[in-house]
Amino acid sequence: MTSEGAPRGRGRTPAVALVCAALAGACVPPEPAVRQPMPDPIANVEGQELYDRGMYLAQTGDLLRAEQYVKGAMERGFPVERALPSLLKICVAASRLNQALSYAEPHLRDHPEDFRLRTLVASIHLGLGNVDDAEAHLTEVIEHAPTDPPAYYLLGMLHREEHDDPAAGDAYLRRYLELSPNGVHAAEVRNVLRPREPIRRIEHIIDRPPEPPMEAEPDPTPESTPTEEATPS
Repeated sequence: MTSEGAPRGRGRTPAVALVCAALAGACVPPEPAVRQPMPDPIANVEGQELYDRGMYLAQTGDLLRAEQYVKGAMERGFPVERALPSLLKICVAASRLNQALSYAEPHLRDHPEDFRLRTLVASIHLGLGNVDDAEAHLTEVIEHAPTDPPAYYLLGMLHREEHDDPAAGDAYLRRYLELSPNGVHAAEVRNVLRPREPIRRIEHIIDRPPEPPMEAEPDPTPESTPTEEATPS
């Protein structure tokens, strides 16, 4: 019996069916492989170790990673009052002053009595040119912590350099020396406060060419006396 009367499509051989299946499968894109997340290399590291690693990285000059490690240390429970000053100094060394303020100011709002931190924040504002903000912070430090030497130093230099008011600035600088005679800035402050000798008046003009020496006047020639004529004898 021939297959002429058979319905179309029922006479395909197994080979043809395999080819069709292969072609159909080739048109279906394979499912993308699921990418596994990379494990966090510091997921199980304690805050103390993160802080120590961060400080080591800061000493080697890897300031960006140091910042991340010290920040992570605070998130893992390392004392903020210890880590935050180090974190600010790392940011300042990396010229990331605005980032330093973003770390410091929220903590300062919650702990306004942290005058050491407030002095650091004032110095960062000075670096950014925010003179009014810096002065406000330093004034508050002096009012509530009147024995904090760095605040007097910063406020004294601010008055001298930003307000052009050495009289007001020198009063703060003298107070700095009273509180910290051997402090970090003591030699600089003494040099600033050292009295200057007035400039003496220059009596001669350096650029004026020297005057030619005066010629000696010739000696007067003695007048010749007339010869007496011989008298006749």
